[in-house]
Amino acid sequence: MWQFWLKFKPDFQALWLKHTDFWAGILSLGIAWWLMSLTFASSSGELMIASKAWSDFGAHLPLIRSFTLGANWPPEYPLFPGEPIRYHFLFYALVGWGEKLGLNLGLVFNGLSALGFGLMIWMMYRVARLIFKSKLAGFLALWFGLMNSSLSAWVLAEKQGLSWWHWLDWPQLWQIVSQAQHFVCFGPWDGQKISAFWTLNVFTNQRHLGLSLGLVWWVIWPLLQWWWPNSATSQFQSQPKLKTSASKTSPLSFLSWGLRVLVLAVFPLLHQAGAVLVSGLIVGLISLGWLQSKLRPGLSRQLLAIYSLGLALLGLVMIQFVPASQTLPAWSPGFLATNQTFLGLLDFWWWNLGLGLLIWLIGLFWPTPGRRILWLVTPIFIAANLWRFSPDMINNHKFVNLFSQVVAMVAAGWLAIWWQRVYQFGRLAAAQPVPRRWLGLPLSAAGLALGSLVWWGWSLSGLVDFFPILNDQRYVMTDWSNQSASVWLEANTPPKTVVLSTTYLYHPASLVGRKLFLDYGYFAWSLGYQDSERRALLPRLFGQFPDLKSWCQALQRQNIGAVVISPGDGELGKSVSITTGFMAKYLEPTVVTTDDYQIYQISQYCPNF
Repeated sequence: MWQFWLKFKPDFQALWLKHTDFWAGILSLGIAWWLMSLTFASSSGELMIASKAWSDFGAHLPLIRSFTLGANWPPEYPLFPGEPIRYHFLFYALVGWGEKLGLNLGLVFNGLSALGFGLMIWMMYRVARLIFKSKLAGFLALWFGLMNSSLSAWVLAEKQGLSWWHWLDWPQLWQIVSQAQHFVCFGPWDGQKISAFWTLNVFTNQRHLGLSLGLVWWVIWPLLQWWWPNSATSQFQSQPKLKTSASKTSPLSFLSWGLRVLVLAVFPLLHQAGAVLVSGLIVGLISLGWLQSKLRPGLSRQLLAIYSLGLALLGLVMIQFVPASQTLPAWSPGFLATNQTFLGLLDFWWWNLGLGLLIWLIGLFWPTPGRRILWLVTPIFIAANLWRFSPDMINNHKFVNLFSQVVAMVAAGWLAIWWQRVYQFGRLAAAQPVPRRWLGLPLSAAGLALGSLVWWGWSLSGLVDFFPILNDQRYVMTDWSNQSASVWLEANTPPKTVVLSTTYLYHPASLVGRKLFLDYGYFAWSLGYQDSERRALLPRLFGQFPDLKSWCQALQRQNIGAVVISPGDGELGKSVSITTGFMAKYLEPTVVTTDDYQIYQISQYCPNF
């Protein structure tokens, strides 16, 4: 075996060095698939959903199934039908169409999610490698993309009563960290300063987010190459001609640019915040590049034309599909900080960014290769702290997620430079005479240890926040094909049917793509729908009517095609009485399923429906 290795070692090394980007992509995709498979699976008429994804998937699954088993075009939000959708639906539509073609839901959902998340961390590798001209910087950026620099590890130490020497007790520390089932911090819901949005949980729950951020980096990649020419010369050295893929005429090049234009055009449907981010970064890179035109070659006309076309199409799609708001963006300084003074906000971000906050502040003024990209994304971070772009301020987290990725790339680049210089210093010291060697080698070892401490400081909170995902409880629920209520609704109601229900999450109607008149209260409200106005109709719809005609007219005005009464008391609140209303007193259900759902099909009682 050893002889085999010695014989083929040069070939393996050449394969690795020549195709490093490819192997980094394979690694990224493998990690992403494993992570997504931890939180969702589908087989034999059952769905496995991790407990930490339970709430979010309660909105995603109805949207997916509205494209699989429903008829959702033009698209409406399946938990608030009757008006154009306000949510970026494209990711979930692709999953739904994949399932409609016969693919396993878990395979297509996890596959697309893994592709997106893998693309995101792979692009972090590529961008860091490009900026710092170092493969080590790229792999460190990939690692840091999986971690986070918050101080949740410090909070864990306080909760467990750990002193500094306990961190040297690796067996005890490993036992505490590796067996955790709950996040140390999950702000704002647990009342702590550190938010939940810096953990990998945000990507396993909001499956479209990884794909969106990955595509942001992929779309602007040619502009990043323009800013940081990939050569051994100085990054500021002007070159007579810039060779980019825009100047090539191969079919693969045309395909690449065609895909970029297509991605820009559909970005508002994939992720509205991503559309804003990619537009801002394109405009920022081109504008700042022109301001520093003496420091780099000019931008080719082809490149400018391609991005202009893409942004124009993006704007048209945004106007067509994204309803305008008269109240957003709204001035709302402070993000999620309870103390919204400057010092309070600084304290909030110290706990949430930790070492990343220092790297950002230092990096803005320290003349290193990463300074310009920090300045590029700083307005995004400031805007996320000053304006609210949706009804719920927590939705600003995706802007901070992208900002944090840039800080992580810069941290990776700095650490790679530090380690490489310390290593070079150590090699020089080893070649010196004995007195100098005795001094140089300990200094080199101290430098390596300091770099390792920085790496560990960035990684520790990410490890602390990873094991609650790995150890999370998995719920197994029956899918629609094994629920009699779902089977009946799928077979006997039109795909566009709107259902008035008494419960919401994972409702049998949602599992077969039918639309619910309302959700439990948060999902639609967070997207800007007038949830309170529609919810105020519930006492009337479930209440008394003078005759059947009045009842039919009331339901027809809301386009309700079926009423489903779930077993138990329901989730309508004390203001709504199911047992004393018109339906309970005067109408017999169309069917009572074996799982005790009472279904009233409106067309049975209202012939003109």
